[in-house]
Amino acid sequence: MDKRFYPFLFVVVALFILLLSPTLFSDGMFMDGLMYASVARNLAEGDGSFWMLRFSDTYLSAFHEHPPLVMGLQSLFFRLFGDSILVEKLYSMVTYLISGGILFLIWQQVTLSKFSAVAWLPFLFWLVMPLVYWGAANNMLENTMLIFVCLSVLFLLKAASTKSCLYMLLSGAMLFCAFLSKGFTGLFPLALPFCLWCFRLSTFKEFMIRMLFISAGLLLPALLLYCFVPAGIDSIQAYLNAQVFNSIQNIQTVPYRAYIIVKLMTELGIAAMLTTVFVLLGRQHKASSELKTWSGIFFSLGLCGVLPIMVSLKQNGFYILCALPFFAIAFALLVAVPVQQWLQRINIESRAYRIFNTMALLLLFTSGMVAYAQRGKINRNNTLVHDIKVMTSILPAYSVISVPAKYRDHWAMYGYFQRYGKVSMEPNDGFLRTYLLLDKREICPVAYTLVSTPTQEFNLYRRSAPLK
Repeated sequence: MDKRFYPFLFVVVALFILLLSPTLFSDGMFMDGLMYASVARNLAEGDGSFWMLRFSDTYLSAFHEHPPLVMGLQSLFFRLFGDSILVEKLYSMVTYLISGGILFLIWQQVTLSKFSAVAWLPFLFWLVMPLVYWGAANNMLENTMLIFVCLSVLFLLKAASTKSCLYMLLSGAMLFCAFLSKGFTGLFPLALPFCLWCFRLSTFKEFMIRMLFISAGLLLPALLLYCFVPAGIDSIQAYLNAQVFNSIQNIQTVPYRAYIIVKLMTELGIAAMLTTVFVLLGRQHKASSELKTWSGIFFSLGLCGVLPIMVSLKQNGFYILCALPFFAIAFALLVAVPVQQWLQRINIESRAYRIFNTMALLLLFTSGMVAYAQRGKINRNNTLVHDIKVMTSILPAYSVISVPAKYRDHWAMYGYFQRYGKVSMEPNDGFLRTYLLLDKREICPVAYTLVSTPTQEFNLYRRSAPLK
């Protein structure tokens, strides 16, 4: 490995951590990530099973919103490290580190290790996409799915260079794991053999053979699951009914199908501008036709991970998280030649280089300290998080708290109560439970008395009179 690679990698990683620092170790998380962490924690503690996950006693007591693999893997971290909010943060960071390592191997495979000195470039283009560090901080399912997507691509590239059937089967098996992580959105690497054929890096015969073996690697585990794990088939069927078929037919979260394309353009904006700057500054050192071809392949692969989302009007920006690294590789390939030419001018024996290397390490260490200094702070839903942390310090674990019916769709409240205190919510205006949550402006029912707590927006009440 070229010694010029490491200090630039340290700078890129430090920049990534600094972008993450407000949210990496602090309280507060997107509601989906809260739910996934709660489900994984429950599984680690024996509440539910791999194929019958549970969120709470009153809501999603049978959790089939997604396939179970991510929650199953994350539950291992809870078993190892206990029930701390840092567990899901650590898990997300580990998934990004693993994915980054696989992206490095993909880069080396495509460039034949000729551009090791600039192997940090894909990471630079990747991290300037805002969704990337947002996903790392919010425990998204895509964080884990990305590992299997990248492994599938890596194995297929190795199969293309070695003609190994085993690599093709492994590529398909990784797609099965991607499906078990978040469903059909993880299957887009199936398009890679077609992309290789379209860009004339394989024959039609090779394209068909690769599709045959990859499909076999994907379908064989599914067949084994069907034959020997009926609970798994029931779980996947419940997921398909609840999320896939229902979302295509009935659920709309965006006003038009091209929303995801607009979101993609905003994510790629900074990376595209950086690429333009590098190309213009290094116009005397142009990318070879081979690098341009590979850039087109990875850009096309990225689009294959985005365009199918337009089938449904149920869309969110984070659905494209697993496609973004391939756009990053595509941009990096276009500027690898000029950037490597600039780096070759650096004298690694010079005092200036040694100072830069030391400063890069210092920046990496400092970024970690800055991120860790945010531990204990609240980065979103400040009042809600504060109040629920206070109340869950009083409420018994596994209790159910009454809340007014107007909070029926307050998903963040569900998530924080379950994540911080293993407390389930019962939204109705009958107030049948021992404990009750009300806004401070609301009048307490006669049967309840106020529990003195230093809350800011909500009051906690305890039943003082029996039900009649």
